[in-house]
This record gives sequence, C-alpha cells and structure tokens, in this order.
Amino acid sequence: MSDKFDLNVVNHFFEKDYQDRGKQKWQGFFLSDHQVELTKQVNHDHRQDLPQQTIESICKGLNNAVLTHQKVLIQLKSVNKNGQHQSVEARVIKFNRQCILLESNLFLDTVNVMALTTL
Repeated sequence: MSDKFDLNVVNHFFEKDYQDRGKQKWQGFFLSDHQVELTKQVNHDHRQDLPQQTIESICKGLNNAVLTHQKVLIQLKSVNKNGQHQSVEARVIKFNRQCILLESNLFLDTVNVMALTTL
C-alpha cells in the first residue's frame, strides 16, 4: 500500500462503500441531562392555567418578586399549539405598568400577562 494520498480512492469510497446513517448517528449525543430538561419542559407544558389577575395584582406580585429575588411563573395570554397558555419562569429584574425585564434579558409587555405566581 502506498503512503500517497489518492483522491480517486476517497471518491470511490464515498460513492460506492459509505452509507450515511443520517439521524441515527446523532442519537448517542443526547446526554441524560438534556433528556431530563426535555422531560421537565414537557411536564411544565401540562401545568394548569392560573386564574386571570388584575394589573394591580400582577404589579404587586412583581414588586414582591423583585424585593425577595424570587423566581416567578408568568402565564401569558397567548396560547401554544395545544391550546395551553404559554408561560415563562425567571427572576424579575425591573418592571413598570408597561413592561417587565426578566433575568434572561427578555422583555414582556405587561398587557400580555394573564397571571403570575412566585416559585
């Protein structure tokens, strides 16, 4: 066997011998931590909807969360493909009657918030 690189041998290998397994080859890369997080997300999507709250009640809960540095579950008025209200879990950095800044640098319009609870 020669030590020289032969491009024809490489091309022949990929054209005739090699069979790409596609998605199968990536299955081993899913870590158990990733699977746990996916399971949490699925379980999180099955939460019961919170009752609608007034803007005053929402602002009071946000103020309490800022002062105590607690995480909150914010349930939005928008719904996902399953007809469930979307929600966000995070710590609140700042808020006013128009918008909310969360720790992940996510801004939410206060008018889109249906309810919230501290975690």
